[in-house]
Amino acid sequence: MTGTARATITDRQRYRQLNRRGTSLLEMMIALSLTALVGLMTSLLYVQSLRVQKAGLREATSRDATALAMERIRPLIRSAYNLEYPGPDVLVLTNIAYGSDRRPKIDPTTKTLVSGEHVAIYRSDDKGAIEEYYETVDDGDGGTEEVAAYRGASGGDSLWTVARASSADAWGTPELLASGISSLEFSVATDLEGYAIADLIYVTLSVQQSSGSNTESWTTTTAVAVGNH
Repeated sequence: MTGTARATITDRQRYRQLNRRGTSLLEMMIALSLTALVGLMTSLLYVQSLRVQKAGLREATSRDATALAMERIRPLIRSAYNLEYPGPDVLVLTNIAYGSDRRPKIDPTTKTLVSGEHVAIYRSDDKGAIEEYYETVDDGDGGTEEVAAYRGASGGDSLWTVARASSADAWGTPELLASGISSLEFSVATDLEGYAIADLIYVTLSVQQSSGSNTESWTTTTAVAVGNH
């Protein structure tokens, strides 16, 4: 066998030995580090997308809750005849009185519509408790007077409505309109000169949802006209 042939065989043997020597510790550490880095990035992207998805779901749920509550409040205000008590978180409306012929009653003396039942819209606890009390206000002539005021039970997150035949009668059984309402506010619209527009009510509803340290809030305000004013 010639020297050239021996050299060729020796080179082949060395090449095979190099291929059979396995993976070094450094190469293994680099491979594991790259695998861990890719896994970490994938996990972070997944967690972030999951957070965005949950936040979007909470927002959609809050938006649907406020929309549902507003849809149930709007007909009550539109069918009212007069604004009895425009409290910040309680709205008391007066409906038109109807006769047996289902026509609005008209006072023969004043030729005006006769007031019917009172309807309250308010936020309260899960039992729909509503409280009537009296506030001292300015009577406009330099003196004071006490007027009836209303409020729902504190700490509640349910939206209720309740009716009574007149201011001298007791409230009836509350009817649940919506749940999960964190804030309810009524305000009377004003014109450019600051005078109240008694037939236009602003209704503001808020829903707040928490998940761990994250809190999502949705607030909507709608102007509703008192339809029979």
